[in-house]
Parts: sequence; C-alpha cells; structure tokens
Amino acid sequence: MSVYVRDLYGNNFLEQPICPAPVQHKLDRRVLICSDVAPYRNGVGAYYADLYADLRDDVAELDLLCPVADGGRLTGFNVPLPGDTTQHVPLPNLAKLAQRIEKFQPDVVVVASQGAYGVVGARVGHRIGARVLAGYQTSFTHLVGLYWDKWRTLGAHMLVGTFNRYVFRHADEVLANSPDMMKLARSHGARRVRLIGTPITPKYLNTPIRRVPDCVSKVLFVGRLAAEKRLDAVVAAAIALPNLRFSIVGDGPERARLEKATAELSNIELLGWIDRSRMDQVMDDHDVLVLPSKVEGFGTVALEAMARQRLVVVSHTCGISTWPCLRKGLTVMGPQENLTQVLTGLCQLSDIDCFSRGAIARAAARQHVLWNRQLWLSSLRARSARPARRLGRLGGWKTCTLLSGLW
Repeated sequence: MSVYVRDLYGNNFLEQPICPAPVQHKLDRRVLICSDVAPYRNGVGAYYADLYADLRDDVAELDLLCPVADGGRLTGFNVPLPGDTTQHVPLPNLAKLAQRIEKFQPDVVVVASQGAYGVVGARVGHRIGARVLAGYQTSFTHLVGLYWDKWRTLGAHMLVGTFNRYVFRHADEVLANSPDMMKLARSHGARRVRLIGTPITPKYLNTPIRRVPDCVSKVLFVGRLAAEKRLDAVVAAAIALPNLRFSIVGDGPERARLEKATAELSNIELLGWIDRSRMDQVMDDHDVLVLPSKVEGFGTVALEAMARQRLVVVSHTCGISTWPCLRKGLTVMGPQENLTQVLTGLCQLSDIDCFSRGAIARAAARQHVLWNRQLWLSSLRARSARPARRLGRLGGWKTCTLLSGLW
C-alpha cells in the first residue's frame, strides 16, 4: 500500500509503506501473552495490545490472556492500585489460569507483567518446556513511592521484588525497554537481559497525515490523570500562555482536582477518555504533544505522536529520551527547565522548522518500530532447550505445589 503525506504547502509526496507485508511463511510458533493489565488501560496494556496486532499475521497462533480477554472466567477479585482506584490488580483463580495456559500448549510464553498472570505464565510455561520471555517496561516500585508512606512503600518494594525475582528466575530472557530498566532487571536476578523497542498500532504509521503543523498553537496531553504525569505543569503553561490552546485526554485519580484547577481557564479543555481508534485524528488536530512526567518507563504516546509527525516535548525522566535514535525527534526538557519555557521556545519556530522537526520525528519512529518488530520475531524464533511436556489435570493443590516449586 502506498502512503501519501501532505507537506507544509498542501503538496502530496509519496512515502514508502511503513509496515512490510506479512511474511509468506508464518513462524511456526504458538505464542501466548500473559498480562495482568487490560488492553490499552495503561502503558503496559497498550504495549502488548499493539504487539499482538503487529505480530499476529507472522506467527502460527497468537493469543492474549489478560483480565478482559478471558471474559471474566478467571477473575477472582481485584485490588485497587495505590493512589488510583480507577485501576486494579487482578487476583485470578490460579488453577483455572494454569489450566488455560497448559491447554494452549504454547511454544513461547510472553510474560507482560509480574502479577498473578505473569507469575503463573512464567512457571507453567517453564515447566511445560516453552520458551519464556519476560517483558519489563515499568518500575512499579517507583510509582508506589508517589502515593504511599515510607513503611507501606518498603513493603511494596519487597513484595514486587519477590515477584520480579520469581518471574526472572523462570525466564529464558528478560526484555527491557531502556538501559535503566535493564540495570534494574539485573538487580532482581535476571540472567539474560535484552534491550527491546516499543511497538505502536500500525494505523499511526500507515494512515495518511491529515495536517502538518506549521506553527505551535494547539497543545495536547494524553495519558492517565495521575500524580506522576505532572499535570500541574500543563495547567501552569496554559495560564502563562493564554494564546495557546490546550487539550487534556485521559482519566484517572487527578481528574476532579484538574477540573477545579481549570474551571476558570478558557484556553484549556478536558476531553476525558477517547477511544483508541480516534487518537490519530486527535493528534493530527494538534501541533505539539507534551509529556512532562516525573516517572515514565518509556512513553508510548510520545512515539505515537512522532509517528503522526507532531512536535513532541518530554521530560528528561521519560525513558524514550534515552534512545539516541528517537531523541533527535524529541524536544527534551532539562532538569532546570519547565514546560512554559519550552513551549515559548517552540512558538518561535518557523514553518520550515516545524515541518523539518516533524519529518525527522516520523522517520525516527518508523525506524524504531521496524527494528523492534524484527527483534521480537528473532526472540520468538529461538527454541527452548527444555523438552515439551504435558502436566495433566491441574487442580488447586497441584497448582499450588507447582507454583511453590515442590512439584
């Protein structure tokens, strides 16, 4: 499929297809992704939902096992996340979960998270001889410290560390999305750690761009409305720059406070939760995306905005800024800079500068996505050294002894 992009002056130029056609011969692998997060509920959920969409045409069979996709059949009860009652950590029926994994008989188990789904997936996958790949994209312990006191934070660190070590011990390979996350994985006992990139929905790269920015007048934030996203910086910028229009997309525990803080501002709009299928249109309607987070494992939304040829501002603490190939398409806020200062500088750019920065960002995003796709396929292609086996009927006690290592 040929993709046409409209340039600054309304002319169309031909761009090569971003995602190659599916391979003629599918990879002979049965791949199961185990995730404790519903698709697109947060960064981890978005990562593996996008990965599923990207790889499903290239492997013999691919399935995603998560709290929503299981139709509620596995769910026991949920524990709310610290500081955010809009999100929950599911505690499923472990025996039924183990039965589902064993019945699928995967060649590869991809552990998306280190919760119950990930722990069971890692152990059962290892036991039946599947190759186990553990993804490590978010440091949950860093987020806990923003909401809990010292002692509860310490307890959470110990618990999460225990789960991490359990999963990493059963993994053939741990896949982390930044050098910092690789280092953290090794500190939790990971033996073999590999750097991976981040997939995005093919639509972001394959759909023609509707409008190319020629100046900075409309600013967009997309993400969970939570303390670590530093939404106060967005509000402060809206107050200081009344000539710019700001849009905030998302939902979360900070919504009520944000509504109160922006009630008297005419240049900022809270759009709430927007369906994923419309996000490329929303991005095309804005000139710059901002992500001033305190903690951000990567920042997938920044990569998506780059793919839509937007100007993108991120804080220096966002994992995406550590990638040299992507950093050239970003405006990175330094430790002593604030969002207002950075946006003021971007407002001085000429139309040619805006177009050039956006084009560089889109090219960098394309390169990153294609590289990551090939990396994942190579990891899935490798075979486990353990022989395949069946576990038979898994009841409650048998599952407990399996997970404890007694059997």
